[in-house]
Amino acid sequence: MEHSAGNARVLQLGESVALQIAVLCHQANQESPSQDISQFETDKNPPQKKRIRKARLMNEQCSGSNHERVKYAFDHISKPYLNDLSPGCLTCGKGTWACVFISHSCSRQCFFCLRRQKEPSNFVPYVERDIKFDFVDRFIEFVGSFHFDGISFSGGEPFMAYDRVLTYVRAIREAFGSMHYVWVYTNGDHVTEDRLVRLVEGGLNEIRFDVAARDYDLKPVSLALKHVPIVTVEIPSITEDVERVKDLLPRLESMGVRYINLHQLMVNDFNESELLSRGYTVLRDKLYTEWFPVLESESAALEILNHAAENNMGIGINYCSRIYKHLFQGRGFRRRYAPLCRTPNEEVTDTGYLRRLNASGDTDLGGKRVDLLDTEEDSVSVAYYAPWVASATGDAAKESCPNQIMGAYGACVGKSRAAQFVLANQVARLFFQLLFVEQYDIAAAYEEVSALFELGPDERKGIYSELREFHRRFETYEYIPHSL
Repeated sequence: MEHSAGNARVLQLGESVALQIAVLCHQANQESPSQDISQFETDKNPPQKKRIRKARLMNEQCSGSNHERVKYAFDHISKPYLNDLSPGCLTCGKGTWACVFISHSCSRQCFFCLRRQKEPSNFVPYVERDIKFDFVDRFIEFVGSFHFDGISFSGGEPFMAYDRVLTYVRAIREAFGSMHYVWVYTNGDHVTEDRLVRLVEGGLNEIRFDVAARDYDLKPVSLALKHVPIVTVEIPSITEDVERVKDLLPRLESMGVRYINLHQLMVNDFNESELLSRGYTVLRDKLYTEWFPVLESESAALEILNHAAENNMGIGINYCSRIYKHLFQGRGFRRRYAPLCRTPNEEVTDTGYLRRLNASGDTDLGGKRVDLLDTEEDSVSVAYYAPWVASATGDAAKESCPNQIMGAYGACVGKSRAAQFVLANQVARLFFQLLFVEQYDIAAAYEEVSALFELGPDERKGIYSELREFHRRFETYEYIPHSL
């Protein structure tokens, strides 16, 4: 099922190329470049300006020359880390991770939680919200249908559905052997030695504790260290708890905890009142349709990371930001489901969007260079479609996305147009062909264009800036930019 786009917005790029790009964005699925944080500064809110200045300072300190030990995973500034990353985090960044929500029940009521802690009587495990598994065999079939390297179990509190978790872990190993890296999240309330032993025997690789949920009580962590190969502490980055976490770092390292994952706090309808009551600054960027990031949480995470770097700690620590989730987890989702709704005239981009080329007469064009450059049409449009997954209950839902039903999981896959660009002249088509069809980097495309047109020094300078600007217009849809 395809949705129509909104109104066109015409942009003019540069004088030398005189390129016109018409951008049509589907408002419900629009993905804009990340807005500069300065947009949130207002004269009416001096405290907010102070918080933003502090956040900028922490970012500068983290990326400054004093902390050469701080690295960036996946060559991107949104994922700073120290020393090492968990194998599970690596599968997340690659987009080959499935998170199974195994229960909605929980023994805690954390102020930062994004979900209700009550499980309906008809609850069944699911991934991607709408792909559900009535039986474990359905889950195994799902895993076998896609390329996953990592599988995790979350909730709610997974240990409140312990038998279900154990059944799924055992089924993964029976079906696929050691092919997948498997871990479970927990607050530790229902962790026992017997349960840990059986999970490890069943094939569990890692356990992750949210110790913030238990006021930083480490008893369950100590117990797990006796049995589980890799033990991680994964907590939200809470401004009020920064000093407590700093003080815990040496103890966690000496205990044998391998990794500490610091998550950015996020706001949704469920936890909004709790977080706003603490005076947090919520960044309601157009980039997100839900789960808005908390500014102070990022400052807290970077402060902890800087502290660990300054004290030469050996434990692996990383900061998992909201923008990282949007860019990399979003790419993994799209890559997974784009092939299910792809038509023969579409290509899947590096970021998982479906790209379709059309001449102005609505003639489909292939991806070959001759088609783009030799077409007699006045212009060529480049449309991008984002795959989606939705519940498929009833005949009406099935009819809305024919031939794209994952019936066994109660879901269907479709696509919506996210953006459309119009390449209005031959130079624009050449730029697109070199950069995105033939995958030239900017420097190589610059040399190719300069040679083709036999440009002089001054003209070459103009072309290089035009290429960079042209390339930037397609970020998100064709590639993930290295910086924000």
